[in-house]
Amino acid sequence: MRLFLWGYVKSCVYVNNPRTIPQLKKEITRVMAQIQAEVCTGVDENFVHGVDVCRRSPGGHIPDILFHV
Repeated sequence: MRLFLWGYVKSCVYVNNPRTIPQLKKEITRVMAQIQAEVCTGVDENFVHGVDVCRRSPGGHIPDILFHV
C-alpha cells in the first residue's frame, strides 16, 4: 500500500510539470505537506495487515488482501 502513497504523491507532483531539481523539490514538499494524517495512518495499518497475512501464510498462498485507504 505504500506504493499507493508513492503513486499518489508522484501524480500530484507532476501536475505542475517541474523542470528543475529545485522545482521538483518544492513540488514534493508541497504535496507531502498536504497529505492528511488519516491517509498515512491508513497506509501504515494496511502495511501491517499485509505483513500479518504473510506471516500467517509462510510459503503458502496469500489470499487477496483488501486495502482501505
